[in-house]
Amino acid sequence: MKVTEKTKISELIKHSPETIEVIASVNSHFNKLRNPILRKLLASRVTLKEAAKIGKCELSVLIEKLKPLGFEFEIDMYEDSSNEKINEVIPNQIFDSLDVRPILNQGQDPFQMIMSKVNILPLGKTLEIISPFQPIPLIRILEQKNHTCICNEKEGIFSLFITKNSNEGLENNVLEKKIINKIDSFDEFQNKISTFEKENKLERLDVRGLEMPLPMVTILEKLEYMPKEFALFVHHFQIPQFLLPELEKRNFFMDYFIVEEKEIHLLIYN
Repeated sequence: MKVTEKTKISELIKHSPETIEVIASVNSHFNKLRNPILRKLLASRVTLKEAAKIGKCELSVLIEKLKPLGFEFEIDMYEDSSNEKINEVIPNQIFDSLDVRPILNQGQDPFQMIMSKVNILPLGKTLEIISPFQPIPLIRILEQKNHTCICNEKEGIFSLFITKNSNEGLENNVLEKKIINKIDSFDEFQNKISTFEKENKLERLDVRGLEMPLPMVTILEKLEYMPKEFALFVHHFQIPQFLLPELEKRNFFMDYFIVEEKEIHLLIYN
């Protein structure tokens, strides 16, 4: 297989599953590849060149590690040009900036605020999102709307530059079909839970003490191994907006009941 700096990690893994352990062995930053859920979220999005940045290592190190697996590399090892690409965007196109770190530190989901910012962004202008991690689910949603996303990392802080290319389909509801249902009655919600519980087909999970993005990752990991006819009852601190497109893709539905502020009960099933 011929490999360039733009080859996705998922393509390398598909060609040779040993790629997972080879890359993970480079340093601890790549350990997330061993997690099947994180791997699915990251590998299809991240290129070999981007992986080197995320892992804080030279691209040449990854290449040398991967060569024994039989890959043929066609890569120009000159200086990384991604910063030049970002510098082209910043001077005349940056319209607004949003630092989501304080929002995340308060245990809140910045999704609606980000989408509202994108909604009012003029065509051709760029919104900068500052985050403590690479917001892969957000990037996936925005790229599906045909917007341009460039992500840069410096000293553990990620800057995502979103350039608006279209006004079409920018409503906050990013789902193609209705998979989420609000239940206002506690008794009705409990009855739905009981339906699965009586048949011993209910699993439970509490993600209230986890930092972002671990709640979503933990839920997806649980669903990955849950039998098809089972349901997952989740104690959450919010309605997980980033999770919804991932549930839709996996053909899951979600009912929710708001107990009080920062306490939401979710029931996920297919």
